[in-house]
Order: sequence, then C-alpha cells, then structure tokens
Amino acid sequence: GMLVIGFILYQFSVMGAGDVKYLFSFLLLVPQNFQIEALLYLIYTTIAVGFVLISYNAARNYDKIWGSLRTGELFFIKGVFGSKNTYAPLIFVSWIWFGWKNWKIIF
Repeated sequence: GMLVIGFILYQFSVMGAGDVKYLFSFLLLVPQNFQIEALLYLIYTTIAVGFVLISYNAARNYDKIWGSLRTGELFFIKGVFGSKNTYAPLIFVSWIWFGWKNWKIIF
C-alpha cells in the first residue's frame, strides 16, 4: 500500500522517486505493529520542518511577498515557496526520533 501511495505522491511531485523507495524500505524495517507509530513520527517531523522552512522563507523574502501582494502578481510568491527539498532527511530524522522513543521496546 505504501508503494502505491508513494507512486501517487511522486506523480504529484510531492516526493522524488528515490524518496519513495527510501520510505518504502524504511517501512519494511519497522515491525508491523509499530508502522502506524513510525508514520505518525514522520508526519510530525514533516509538519515541524515544513513550518520552519515556510517561516524562514517568508522572513527571508518578506519584501518580495509584500510587493507581490500589493501589486496583485501572486506568481512571484510561488517562486519563494515553490522550491522542492529532498524528503530523505525528514525520513531519517523521524527514524531517529522513533528509534529513540522505542528502542527499549524493540530490542
């Protein structure tokens, strides 16, 4: 199921193909009774890092965003927030966080 979801995310340009394969292999390593929890850690990590990156880009490009809003040319805002980042570090951080919280249970 995760491979199909990953393919759909790849088709919508949310994740790269390598990130989909990495996430799929990550879930193969996690025992089945911990997979939902591991995905929740991934979601939390994605939200936290996404919020930090959006805040950073908004603060760094405040003048461009404000100018685009004043002139009504919203195409320039996409240039500020439209850059893609690799998803592999997020998967790695969530894996570390998951392992840190559950290492006694797993081993």
